[in-house]
Amino acid sequence: MPDWEWLIPTVVGGLLAIAGGLGLSRVQRRQAARRTEAAQRYRVIAAIDAVLSELARNHSTITGAMASEEPALELRVSYRAYERSELLLAGRLPVPVQEALFQAYRPLRAGNLFKSWVTTSAQGMPPGHRELDPAECQAELRRLTEAADGLRLVQRELQPPGF
Repeated sequence: MPDWEWLIPTVVGGLLAIAGGLGLSRVQRRQAARRTEAAQRYRVIAAIDAVLSELARNHSTITGAMASEEPALELRVSYRAYERSELLLAGRLPVPVQEALFQAYRPLRAGNLFKSWVTTSAQGMPPGHRELDPAECQAELRRLTEAADGLRLVQRELQPPGF
């Protein structure tokens, strides 16, 4: 009669090795998912930082143009940071914040901060000169502030504790 006693520890050891390998594989997948989520979160935070900076520059540009005694022939506002990160942010921002950003950038993209074209030179302005629309500029400053406030709230929620 053969001696089968050696088989029991071998089978148990094999089963433990398989269970350990499967457990380790699961732990590694979880850690990889956490790293991916953390990397994604940091990309969103960086995009929010860039857009917040751009919103602040646009706010300053509009405020400066409104305070200037000289007519604004052009308004150097930017929306590139927002355009570059729009898809990334769309997946992570709440809908009200997305809408606030869209509403803030829409007039900048369309150039709606100016009154209609002045075709005659009534005050010595060259023909074709545009003037800033003070009411629209004030409304745009409010939209920029609202969008920035919404982004800051999201940014605080995304940052890890103690950051």
